[in-house]
Amino acid sequence: FTVDPFSAVIPPEQRLELTVTAFVDDALKFSDKLTIVVTQGVSVTISLSAEAKGTTIVSYPSLTECIDLGPHFSKGLCQKQFTLINKGRRLQALSWSTDGFSLSK
Repeated sequence: FTVDPFSAVIPPEQRLELTVTAFVDDALKFSDKLTIVVTQGVSVTISLSAEAKGTTIVSYPSLTECIDLGPHFSKGLCQKQFTLINKGRRLQALSWSTDGFSLSK
């Protein structure tokens, strides 16, 4: 978590907006505490939490619902390559299958 601005002085009868940013680099729950130290006053501690959903696997080019390989002559090789990148902190096991035509003889 980061807070912007890092520190500030608030004049009388004025306000200050803080931006709290969470950098979630894995599909986990993140938590921390933010302490606002008030000079000549009472400090305030606030719990922070963020929960990341989804996957940390990213594809280049982006994978969509349909991969169109375009027209090709029959019995010719037709392929498209993708690069999969794990942007998370943990090992990710991948597997894949197709639901299309079987190669029965």
